[in-house]
Amino acid sequence: TAKRSRTLPHKPIRRGKPVSETLPVPHDSLPEGEAVNQTVMDRFYADLFRLYAELDRELQALGVQCALSGRCCRFDEWGHRLYLTWAEARLLTQEPPPQKELHPGRCPYQVDNLCTAHARRPLGCRVYFCDPAYKPVMNDLAERYHQRLKQLFVRYGLPWRYGPLHAMLAPLLTTTGRAEQNAATPQ
Repeated sequence: TAKRSRTLPHKPIRRGKPVSETLPVPHDSLPEGEAVNQTVMDRFYADLFRLYAELDRELQALGVQCALSGRCCRFDEWGHRLYLTWAEARLLTQEPPPQKELHPGRCPYQVDNLCTAHARRPLGCRVYFCDPAYKPVMNDLAERYHQRLKQLFVRYGLPWRYGPLHAMLAPLLTTTGRAEQNAATPQ
């Protein structure tokens, strides 16, 4: 019997333009004080979006299910932390801004159990699911794609900076004035 693959309710199959052509690419994508050719950054982000698309296809083939419970974004409740690279953090800070104040125990982009930055979410979000049937393959899949992400940084000669979500976003949101805006946002 053929295995039926199920599409994830929040990960539609993309048709038409690739993600890299439909999302704004941050043009100030290096940590402060470092410089790189903009063409290099454009190519890096195009390859990053291709990596994300490959992962999404692999997850779809595995039939991973998402219950849209939002537990994965409530880190303290679910017992984990989200880590990302500086380049992924820059991508996340593109519009729209986070809906909640930064806090280590939850994602500021989650509203009513849904992600307001779904198309720009980092690798850590893309590989983590609460689906118990997925747990046996989750660590291997996460490690393989994490290694490929590191290889992208090496290929483009970019510095590797990796840290917790709130720590990586805080300096970016403060420098863009969004931290003050988010503090006024009702929780």
